[in-house]
Amino acid sequence: MYQIEYSKQSIRTLRRMPLNMALLIRSKIEAVAQDPFGAQGVKKLVGRDGYRLRVGDWRVLYLLDGQRLRVLVTEIGPKGGIYLMNIQTINRDGKPEYVVLPWADYQALLEAAEDAIDGALLDAFRKKLASGEDETVPAAVVDALLAGIHPVKVWREYRGLTQDVLAAQAGISKAYLC
Repeated sequence: MYQIEYSKQSIRTLRRMPLNMALLIRSKIEAVAQDPFGAQGVKKLVGRDGYRLRVGDWRVLYLLDGQRLRVLVTEIGPKGGIYLMNIQTINRDGKPEYVVLPWADYQALLEAAEDAIDGALLDAFRKKLASGEDETVPAAVVDALLAGIHPVKVWREYRGLTQDVLAAQAGISKAYLC
């Protein structure tokens, strides 16, 4: 089984969405970790080494690290984004007013646009990860946050800090920490 790690951005998104959707997405990501190449709703991005998992109206972008057996969840967001190309233009008063295209072409354009956007997001995450601007966090941290454990406690324990050390570093009394 692959280990799951999350970018900070993906954790923020999970924490801001309805809990039932966050837990559904978490369970689908767990299914990917069990079988990275056979999970339902997964699509390999064209021309890139990233993947997209669709969960209802949401998409999860992730990378597979085969050497360390990790699923790196880089981005979670609503699917969307419409980018159209002119197939047939209808003019009004000499100016373009509408574009008409076959449904299959429209779907193909949407898919290509999503692939391009998703690939760019994965590339940007890779750069941030390599430069130290971002990091990945184990799934246990996400589970604790989604379970309602106070974020200060979760992050303090993840960073290996005692309450005394954190209070001293923050310049506050230990009593102000949870």
